[in-house]
This record gives sequence, structure tokens and C-alpha cells, in this order.
Amino acid sequence: MDSGHHRSHCSFWNRLLNLQVKRHTQKLKASEEKYRTLSQNALVGIYQVTRQGVLVLANQRMAQIFGYESEQALLKENENIATLFKDPDQLDNLVLEIDQTGTIQGKRMELVSRDRQQIWGNLYLRQAESNGSTRIYEGFLEDISLRYRHELLLKSKLMLNKYSANHTTAQTLQKFLDQAEILTQSSIGFFHLLSKDQRTIQLHAWSTRTRDEMCKAAPEKKHYPVHQAGVWADCIREKKPVIHNDYNALTHKRGMPQGHAPVIREMVVPVIRGQAVTAILGVGNKQNNYLDQDLEVVKALADTAWELVLKKQTQEEIELTQKRFLAILNGIESTIYVTDFTTHEILFMNNYMKTLFGGDLTGKKCWKALRHLDEPCPHCSNRFLTDKNSEPTGIHLWEDKHPVTGRWNIYRDRAIKWVDGRLARLQIATDVTRLKQMERTQREYEDKIRQAQKMEALGALAGGIAHDFNNILFPILGYAELLKEEFQGSPAHDKGLDEILSGAMRARELVDQILTFSRQTEHKIGPLKPDLVIKEVIRLVQSTLPSFIHIKKYVARDCKMIMADPTQFHQIAMNLITNAFHAMEDKGGILTVKLENILGQEHDLPRQGPYIRLRVEDNGMGMDPLTLEKIFEPYFTTKPAGKGTGLGLSLVHGIVKKYRGEIKIDSVPGRGTRIEVFIPAKAGQPMADPEAPIPDPAHGSERLLLVDDDLQVLRLEREILERSGYTVQIETSSKTALALVRTNPDLFDLIVTDMTMPEMTGDLLTQKVRKICPGIPIIICTGFSERMDPKRAQTLEVNWVLSKPVSKSDLVKTVRDALDGTLN
Repeated sequence: MDSGHHRSHCSFWNRLLNLQVKRHTQKLKASEEKYRTLSQNALVGIYQVTRQGVLVLANQRMAQIFGYESEQALLKENENIATLFKDPDQLDNLVLEIDQTGTIQGKRMELVSRDRQQIWGNLYLRQAESNGSTRIYEGFLEDISLRYRHELLLKSKLMLNKYSANHTTAQTLQKFLDQAEILTQSSIGFFHLLSKDQRTIQLHAWSTRTRDEMCKAAPEKKHYPVHQAGVWADCIREKKPVIHNDYNALTHKRGMPQGHAPVIREMVVPVIRGQAVTAILGVGNKQNNYLDQDLEVVKALADTAWELVLKKQTQEEIELTQKRFLAILNGIESTIYVTDFTTHEILFMNNYMKTLFGGDLTGKKCWKALRHLDEPCPHCSNRFLTDKNSEPTGIHLWEDKHPVTGRWNIYRDRAIKWVDGRLARLQIATDVTRLKQMERTQREYEDKIRQAQKMEALGALAGGIAHDFNNILFPILGYAELLKEEFQGSPAHDKGLDEILSGAMRARELVDQILTFSRQTEHKIGPLKPDLVIKEVIRLVQSTLPSFIHIKKYVARDCKMIMADPTQFHQIAMNLITNAFHAMEDKGGILTVKLENILGQEHDLPRQGPYIRLRVEDNGMGMDPLTLEKIFEPYFTTKPAGKGTGLGLSLVHGIVKKYRGEIKIDSVPGRGTRIEVFIPAKAGQPMADPEAPIPDPAHGSERLLLVDDDLQVLRLEREILERSGYTVQIETSSKTALALVRTNPDLFDLIVTDMTMPEMTGDLLTQKVRKICPGIPIIICTGFSERMDPKRAQTLEVNWVLSKPVSKSDLVKTVRDALDGTLN
């Protein structure tokens, strides 16, 4: 090939090569332009970096993420990518991870912007082709700050809601403020409430850090007027969020209290409901300026915090109202409990009931735990508490004696809806045992009153009978004595007259007993021969005993005297003997009465020395131990209705104890009963029986006036006194007698008047006579009268009171003594 042709060939290839280079260059430039266009318009930051961290390439989005106006500015101010990490050491960790895995896929990283704001991003990185000796890495960064803040906010809300369930309002708000500080990178946090009139701020809560580090001085007051507050209250006045990123430059700040840390910047958000600010939530002292993203977080937390405050306040008010209700329930001295309507499971018990039943029985069956039954109570009130539609009908009231506690209760049952919605039975039981006892005592008292009234009525009747009987007995006794005087020395007449006198005296003693029963005589304790009383009681009882009951008696002749009231000792003997008789009246038997002297030391008695022992024994039905325990209780009786009052043995017991004596009972069912009464006796020999004849009193010649509405009594008295030499005038009318004295004041030397008369009683007659004749002796005769006791007799200046029937000797002697002035 010639040189010309060679040159021409080379020139062609050169032109072709240049054309290819040109075309390739153009294609490369177009490709680069396309890459640049795509890179600049990408939604993620694209970058290239060396192994040492030197930024080689970054797109516009990368610059925007970090707050730069261009990628050149980003590359210029950040030669090393480590300056974009919050923790610069993270770069070395990333290089090691790439060496091990070859790539990093979506690693969440905490970054910082140009103005040191927090950025969260997902980082992607891989190794690119090496450029000579330099190893290049390429990747992109997804800005997830907004999404991540929302996630953090959502997690915080969920955590705070959960936290609030088990903590107080103050603790919950403090936790809110701690989270607000974390999410906004602040070091101050506070939450305050506003009054309804918008004039007062209630200093309510601070974050943990604020309380411990920032506000070491305790606030002087808990309420702060809005008009006195500084810039932190601007949000209240303006009713919108306020950000002060240059706090020191503000001209209207009021300064800080002593002990408060300096404030650099703050952000305060109001909680507005309707037209009013209800609360404010503030944060402060973030290292960098507060941004809109911080505002969004604080606004969300403030609203949530307020809603939780309302919820907690409602819950706390409800809890306080439960607590108060439980305090009331637990303070009531009544058993209060709730059971499931169907299962009978105990759902609630108040403290009083827990104490009464020895513990909390919640969860157990009411019929088993409370009443010790094997199945539901047959009287269960559930059937009364709901209608046919299972709706509550109201209160069911009932009463019974609890089988476990032994206490009487009034129960108030009703159906209720329990806290979980199920139907339940509420029971309130009020202990009325004491009321029952009071009612029983009241009934016993009323019975006693009725008994007393009955006895009083019987006593009045008995007294009236005794009065009339005395008037009948008086002439029998008097005329028998007169006849004995007339027939003196005639044995045939003496025997008959003695029997008449003996019967009259026994009748007189019977009247005395009737008067004792009617309480017309006083109990006077003095020396007493008990054998005389026992003989008299036996004589009275024998006349009433049926033939199939026999009395065996033993009365010591030398029985010692005791200090007692004859009527009371008579009651002791009569009650014991009567009880023994009643124990045998169905089948008969032997009634043993024994009176003897014993020594206290020989019978295990509390006192040494002489006693008399009265033993009354029967072989009747006997008594069991339970009956023996109650035998001395008032109104307790084993006798059928109409056979006794239940007072007999209690009366005996009281009298014996009054005399410092003892009483012992030995009884076996079916074999009989033995009762022994021990009463201290007087030492020495007994007194002789008071049966010696009384000498005839002296005669007289004075003038006497006798007043009585019973003419037969007057005639007897006149004959007795006239036989003794007296001049006697009788009057059946007390008014006529008074007129006679008024007409002739000096006519009579002595007046004897009956007590009970229809026109004028003896005491009233005495009063009127005393005004006419102050010094005249007056004697009152009475069958019975509570109006004429010794004190009243002394007041009326009555010389003597004679009890009817009056014996001839007593009448004559008393008249003589009254005339002679020897009577008081």
C-alpha cells in the first residue's frame, strides 16, 4: 500500500474513532444528565461515601433532609458523613457490618440536622465499584422523622393510658411530662389547671427532672393569679400555643423565684374546651429551637393529658364515693352481704359480718357458709324479690333466730344488679336480740304489773272480806268469853266454850294471814319460835290434802328460836309444803316435814353455831338438772296453767337469803325432791309458849262513847265494858256521834271508834273530835286499813289501834290504859 493510500485509510479510522468517541461522549453526557435529573428529583437522599466516611456525592434531597439549600453546601460543610450522625462512632459500626454482610438494608439511624435538630432515617448502603485504590460505598437515606415521631407519640399515649390505670392523677401527669421532655428533648415540663373564671392558675404538676433539678425551691402558693403570671402564661391570654425560643430577649418576662434554674427557651400549649382554657402544658430548655414538629407533639400530649385528668378525676371521685360507701357499710353494726341470685355465691361481706362469722366467706355458698346447711335454705327469699320478668320488686322483710350465731335478726332482702350486671340478692340483717330481750323483759314486767294488780285487787277483796269476817267473828269471840265468865266452874259448859274460843282464835289467825296476803301488815323481824308456825301450816294444809297423800311430821320440842318475821316464815313453809303436795297430787305419796336443830359446822354451812333446818320431802315426779338450774328464777314454774305463779321458790330463796340462811335442793326424776332450808338460830334455851292466862284488868266507872256501823259489834262491846263498870253510849252513825260530841264536849271520858264506816271514817272523825276535845283519849278499831299506820296514828294523836276481832281482855285493858294515860 502506497503511502498515500495508507494516509487515507488512517484518516478514515481517525474520523470514525472521533465520531464514535463523540457519539459515546454524547451518549454518556445524556446518561449523566438523565441520572442527575433522576437523582435530584428523588424522594430519598442519594449519596456516595468512601470507606473513611468522606462524602463523594449527594443529591438535593439529601441536602434538604439535613437542612441545606444545596448538595454543594452539604458536601462543603460535611466532608465526613460522621458529622451527620448523632453518635459519630456509628460510622465504624456500619463499615464493619458491610464488610460482614456486603449491604445494609433499612437500618434505623438517629441523625442531626444542620441546626442540630433530631432526624430519624432508614439507611441503605452497599459497596460500589472501586475507583482505583479508593473503595466507594453508595446508598440512599429515607427520612422517617415524621412517621417515627408519630409512632413514638402513639406508643407514649398507649403507655400513659396503661400507666394511668394504676396510678394517681398526680403520678400520671408527672409521667406525661417526663414523656413530653423525652419527645421534645426538653429539660422542663409542667401541667397546670385553670379555674372556671379563667383568673387563677392552679400549680398542679411538674416533671420528675423539673421537680428534682430545676425548681428546688418549693412554690410559695398553689394558686397563682393569671394577671401576675409572666410570659409562660401568654398562651392563656392569647388562647393559642406560644413558643419563646429566645427567652432572655423577651421584655415582658417577670423573672424567676429564688432557687429556680434559668430558662433558655420554652413552649406552652393551652388546652381549650369551648371558649375556655382548662389547662396548659409547657416544656422548656431544649438545646435547639422548638419547631412545629415539637408543637404537634406537645399539643397531642396536652389534649391526651387533659382527657386522662378528667377520666382520673371521675374515677377518683367514684373511688372516693365507693370508699365512703364501704366505710359506711363497714361502720354499720349490721350484717350486710350480697349473693349471686342463681349460684348463691357470696359476692360481698361487710367488716361487721366478717368479724361475726370469723373471716371473709366471699366466693362460698351462702347457705353452707352462713347457715351450715347441705342445700339452699328452704325459706330463701329469692322467690319474693323478682317478678315474672326477673325484674326487682322491692324489699322483702322477715325475721328469725340465726341457727349459727344464735342471734335474732330482722332481714331486709332485695334484688339488685351487681357491678358486673348479674342479678344478685342484697341482705341487710339488723341484730334485734337485745330488743327481743327488752321485749321479753317488758312482757315479764307487764306480767308482773298485771300480777301485782291482780294481787292488789285480790288483796283489796281479801281485806274487805277480812273486815266483814272480823265484824262477824268479834261477837262470837266476845260472847264466848262472856259466857265462860257466867258459867265459870261448870265443866260441861267450859269444854264447849273452850272449843268455841279455840275455833274463834284459829279463825282470827286465818284473818291475820288474809291480811298479810293483802299487805295490810308490816314485816317485823323479831324472836320467833319456828315450831309454832310449822304446826299451824301443817294444820292448815292437812284439811286440803287428798286421802292418798299422807304427811309425816317431826318437829323438835326444843326447837331454837330464830330472828324472823312470822308471816315470812309462814310463807316459806307454806310454799315448800304446797310444792311438795303438787308434785304428788296425780299419784299420791308421802309428804315429809321435819324441823330440827343442827350445827352449821356439821353441815358445811358458811357460819358455825346453831341453825334450825326445815326439811320438806316428797316422792313425786322429781326434776331434771336443767329444771334445777332455773328453779329459783322468778316466774319459772313446772306447774300447769292455773297451778301457780312461779313466784313461790324465788320468794323462799329471797327470804332465806335475807335471814343469812341457805337452801339446798336434791331431786331425781321419778324419785322425788328434798328441799332443806337452814336459818341461823339464837343460842340458849327457847322461850316458853306465850299461853299463860292474862290477869283480869281493873274495872272503871268512866263514860265511854262507842262508834261502829255494825250494831252487833256495838252491843257486844257495850256489854263487855258495862260489866267492867263503865257507862257506855253506842252510835252507829259517825255523823251523829260527832254532833253529840259537839253538843256535849265534856260528856265522855273516852271514845272507841271503828275505822271503816260509810258516812265518815274513823280517822276523819278523830280529826274533827280533836278540834272539839283536844285531850280526850281515842281508840280506833280496824279490821284492816292501810290508812291507819303507826305514823298516822301518832299524827292524829290516837292513843291505840286495836285489830279486830278484839278479845274481851284486850278491849278492857286497852280502855283502862288509855283512861289512865299509860298508852302512847
